Amino acid sequence: MNTQDIQLRDPYILPDSKHKKYYMYGTTKIHGGKETASMPI
Repeated sequence: MNTQDIQLRDPYILPDSKHKKYYMYGTTKIHGGKETASMPI
């Protein structure tokens, strides 16, 4: 996946200090213009 393939709106970062990881969530548009719910990336 290339960065130009990622179409993300309203991103936010969820830090997980226990596992020393970060998770990025946001909303995106899918085919037909319908908006999806938050999706993990």
